[in-house]
Amino acid sequence: MDHEKEFDGIKQADNALPNWWKNFFGISIIFAIVYSVYFHFFSNWGMEKEFENASNAHAIAFPKKEVVANEDGSNPLRDNKDAIEAGKKNFMTVCVACHGPEGKGLVGPNLMDAEWIHGSSDVTVYEVISKGLGPEKVKLNRGIMPAHSQLGSDKIYEIMAWISANNPSLKRGK
Repeated sequence: MDHEKEFDGIKQADNALPNWWKNFFGISIIFAIVYSVYFHFFSNWGMEKEFENASNAHAIAFPKKEVVANEDGSNPLRDNKDAIEAGKKNFMTVCVACHGPEGKGLVGPNLMDAEWIHGSSDVTVYEVISKGLGPEKVKLNRGIMPAHSQLGSDKIYEIMAWISANNPSLKRGK
């Protein structure tokens, strides 16, 4: 090895690493091996059990109340001012890309006029939002509607409450 090499004014030196550094490196490797063997073969801690415990604790701390439709199938949150505000926020998060910020349609249809392509009842609109529309159900070349069942009933009803507050042609019930 050439000890006289120079790079940008810095001469190469072939100094050995300090013993404390080599010892620390060796101890770290030994610790990692021992810990891995202990953790995977002798420990009873598991990710599945920990996740289940965390999920149960979350469910207890934040109980989910499921909103259920009225007996006639109408939106139970239709005239609730808090639900309408929450529905606007949810609409701006989930629906705005296809229906525009005012719900007047972009790729998706206009939700603020009196003409409803797939039906204007609460039951029908809820079903369209939760289950979506595949290519076989598309009308007027407006594109498919993805299913939004992951939102849950409460958020879907909130979005519907905001739509009905801005468009009275959305009918109650069936």
